[in-house]
Amino acid sequence: MRAKLHWYIRNMKMIHKDVDKKNISEATNQIAWLSLLCAIAIMVILSIYPNVLVNQHGGVDKISTYLLFWAMASGFIRGVGFIPQSRFLAVLFSGTACFITLFASLIHLKFF
Repeated sequence: MRAKLHWYIRNMKMIHKDVDKKNISEATNQIAWLSLLCAIAIMVILSIYPNVLVNQHGGVDKISTYLLFWAMASGFIRGVGFIPQSRFLAVLFSGTACFITLFASLIHLKFF
């Protein structure tokens, strides 16, 4: 446990050293308004009218629900300006992923 703590502290010092060397405008990310507004719209619509997620048979459409929540999460994450360092997470929570999952959810709700 102690070795892990020392490893964590050493890596955090290296990360902070790298951030200090960068230009401050490169270290901060800008707000992505389109993704943020999309996430806020999904949040408001699902809070006011949750029956949007009901399929034609009267049950909850789980696939569309997962896709809409993924779109909302990626919209908030990218919308506030956060870009994960991991390439996988950066793609998973990008603005593009927000809109792709939103449209996939809407298509699934309409046709399936």
